[in-house]
Amino acid sequence: GKSGTDLAQYVYIDAFDPEGRGNWSNPDSSGNFEIPLQPGAYELSIWVDPAMKGFGSPPFQIVRVGDSSVDVGQLQLTTRSQTITGTVSTNNGKVLPNVEVWAWSDQGGWVSDFTNVSGEYSLSVSSGRWEIGYDLPMPADGSEPPYLPEPPKRIKIKPNESTKSVNFVAKEAGAQISGVVYGPNGGPVSDLDAWVYARSFISNAEDEFYDIVAEVPLSSRGTFSFPGLPGEYIVGLWLPPGSGYVYPAEQYYKVEFVDGNTTLKDSNQTVVSEASFSLTANDATVSGSFSLNGSSVTGLTGEVYAIRTDGEGWQAASIEDNGTYSMLLSPGSWTMDYYIESDSASRNIPKYPAEPVKVTAIKSSTVTQNFLLTTAAASISGSVQYDANGTAVTE
Repeated sequence: GKSGTDLAQYVYIDAFDPEGRGNWSNPDSSGNFEIPLQPGAYELSIWVDPAMKGFGSPPFQIVRVGDSSVDVGQLQLTTRSQTITGTVSTNNGKVLPNVEVWAWSDQGGWVSDFTNVSGEYSLSVSSGRWEIGYDLPMPADGSEPPYLPEPPKRIKIKPNESTKSVNFVAKEAGAQISGVVYGPNGGPVSDLDAWVYARSFISNAEDEFYDIVAEVPLSSRGTFSFPGLPGEYIVGLWLPPGSGYVYPAEQYYKVEFVDGNTTLKDSNQTVVSEASFSLTANDATVSGSFSLNGSSVTGLTGEVYAIRTDGEGWQAASIEDNGTYSMLLSPGSWTMDYYIESDSASRNIPKYPAEPVKVTAIKSSTVTQNFLLTTAAASISGSVQYDANGTAVTE
């Protein structure tokens, strides 16, 4: 029911393998497409731009490509004839226009719409499970919206349901929490790609999963600010992989808002002027080498990975040409492994270790962790047969 121009403009066919290699294409004016690929197995999927309302993606399929062309036949877009409607408003009854409301399904793709002047939205969907959320528009001055948004909701639309209503209520936040992240030299950090988050404080809570009530990026000057309501919060910092800093502990703050003024108190109930974090530089070194049959291995291209097991943190280091590596970590327990992307000598070395290793990084010290490699000498072979008659499955 759509023209070739619509398909060419709004439909994308992707073919990628588990390691992210592959290609993509748009249909031509006749709806046909062609994707050049190397031999291998690919996940063939379709992405439909939300601008082409009323249509969605069919389930993906696995396609094995050999030395010749593979015709996958006709791919049929799904029809989104059902509707999710609702409003976005505040806890004081104020409707919010120009809010992007989105819905996502692992079977039906992605759709979105903006609320009108009455705070209303409408999404064309198909039956199945959907997760629905919204993004508040940023004020013109670049500050955070003065609301605490409601978390996304999950619903299921049955085939016989034509419409379903989902409303959202954002809390109007009168208080404003500001803070600074300081570096090891005592001054604010600069150009650190980090995020500050806040969650509600729950006494004696055992659940390790919490709803984040606010999250904002750190500015280039190491400052942050987000709206809040009077109450008790746990504030934390998300650092990017390879930041070079120890993950700081979460901090407790109590927010009071009286006569238009915000008062911030720490865990000792002392009034403070700002929320703050003081970062410590990683100073624990883990280094080592790769060896095969007792000799150092050169000519490897790849990376060594470290994932902290007793807290937050992730680091990576390249394997050098001489088969060594070195990385700076924060003190604590880490799980380490590696990935060998290529071997210039083609020694048939497995890309991954048989199992990760645990290493304890020690403050201001160097710990050695070597990796002993083996070549893949064994093989596993067999055949795939049809159960009905025992004949071989080919192609």
